[in-house]
Amino acid sequence: MQIDVIYIARGIDWGIKTVKKFIESYKNHPAGYPHNLIIAAKAWETLPEEYAELKQLANEAGAEIINLPDDGLDFGAYYRTIQNRSSDYIFCLSTFCVILQDNWLKVFTDNMVKNTNLKLAGPMGSWEKCPVNIQNILSEVKARHKIRNLNYKLDKVLSVIKNFGTIVKYSLLPQNFPNYHIRTCAFIVDSQLFINYFTDKKLPKNKLQAYCIESGKESLTQYCIKNGYQVGILGKDNKLYAKEEWDKSKTFRCPDMSNLLIMDKQAKLYINSDTNEKVFLEKVTWGYTFTTNQETL
Repeated sequence: MQIDVIYIARGIDWGIKTVKKFIESYKNHPAGYPHNLIIAAKAWETLPEEYAELKQLANEAGAEIINLPDDGLDFGAYYRTIQNRSSDYIFCLSTFCVILQDNWLKVFTDNMVKNTNLKLAGPMGSWEKCPVNIQNILSEVKARHKIRNLNYKLDKVLSVIKNFGTIVKYSLLPQNFPNYHIRTCAFIVDSQLFINYFTDKKLPKNKLQAYCIESGKESLTQYCIKNGYQVGILGKDNKLYAKEEWDKSKTFRCPDMSNLLIMDKQAKLYINSDTNEKVFLEKVTWGYTFTTNQETL
């Protein structure tokens, strides 16, 4: 099984600091399975000194750098990177990912060798409704009206205005809860399946369109399920969690995230949130809070 691990390194906005954190975690935690590490570099043109440091870090990690245009968001980078490669699977990692345990890749490859119908898996999943729906967005803003994060609410309102066309288009698609989807901050997927998924789709132009690929009615997860393939979460315990079990996996937005293999920005945000924020995040993700286990969406 040939694996390409693709890490997104974006210069503008995030710079070399985030790359250093990922590379440090990558070097400190051996993957446990042979693979090619590819750094998909975007938007480093105005940062020549940092780009030189990026090349040095890539060399120390045994990675190949591929320079890509700064459009299409992360999905565009993954899609373009694998076009001329012959990997069986790609493991995609977004900019803020940090690896937490040795043999992290082996956990995924072992399970995929054992279960050939498993075509998409990740260290985290969610049941949350896709945010690209006017009703979902307004409900989320309303739910946060007693919470301190005013900037969050302002960002949501501005997002509605900026991406009104996308929101109207996808608001016409009703969505039920639970909305099963692998979180695409980190995931492994069959390479050909990933290419096939994008064959009749345009690469995303904005974040809301990327949300649709992650958790919309026609998401990558739903594409796998509709085609008869299995999807799942894998943690440090090496157990494959079916979609109905994700809330018990101890990986995302729960008080005990001890089973998480790869940290990302949203997982860290939950850890650093106050009690009210945690209760809110648990409820929109799983339909109930772990503290009361009574309320449902």
